[in-house]
This record gives sequence, structure tokens and C-alpha cells, in this order.
Amino acid sequence: MEVTKEHIKKLLNKPGPVTDLLAMAEKKTGLDRMILLGLGITFLTFWLCLGYGAQLICGVIGFLYPAFESVKALHNADTNIEKRWLTYWVVFAFFHVLEFFSDHLVWWVPLYWLAKTIFLVWCMAPINQNGSA
Repeated sequence: MEVTKEHIKKLLNKPGPVTDLLAMAEKKTGLDRMILLGLGITFLTFWLCLGYGAQLICGVIGFLYPAFESVKALHNADTNIEKRWLTYWVVFAFFHVLEFFSDHLVWWVPLYWLAKTIFLVWCMAPINQNGSA
């Protein structure tokens, strides 16, 4: 658990737009980045569980970071990274097509939007266990 915590702390201090946003929030609130991250994840989880606007939140989470990384991959010209993000977009599009045809059924599945968001975050994570790294 400590190893994971240290790895997350290292990622939260890595330069980038999320780090800049966390630094600004940390400065204004006086709370540690880990606490801010935990509060944000807790808030989003409850929002996805309640269902109101969950489809929008799931779509935004599943789109913003992968879109940013896809543009970076195109400029990087590394075919492995391009292939990884292209695979992600195929999975993302599959979900949208599936939801188009089963829109009314999706609302009957408990916590569907939370499960979909967790799955998409798992797909975009740079780990070996999901086939992306």
C-alpha cells in the first residue's frame, strides 16, 4: 500500500496540466494533493452512483485525457503509443454504439455509468495488465 501511495504522490508532482490545477487548489485550500485527489474521486463516484448527469461525467472522463494523449502521440510519432490510443478509441466507440441501441436498457442496470467509467479509466491507464503498455 505504501508503494502505491508513493507512486501516486510521484505522479501528482509530475509536470503537467493536472499538476498545475492541483497546485492551484492546494495553494487556495491548504489541503494536500492526496487529500484533494481523494475528495475529487469520492465526489465523482457519488455523482456517478446517483445517476443525474452521470452519462455526461462518464463521457467527459472517457474523452478529455485520451484526446489529449492521442494528440501527443501523433506528434511523438511512436507507433506503439498511437496503436494503444487507437485501440482505446475503438473500445470507446463500441460503448457508444452499444448505448445508442440499448439506451433504455442502460438505465435499468445499477451503477452502469460508474462501472463504465472505471472500465474506461482502466483502459486508459498505462499498465501492462490492460494491454496498453
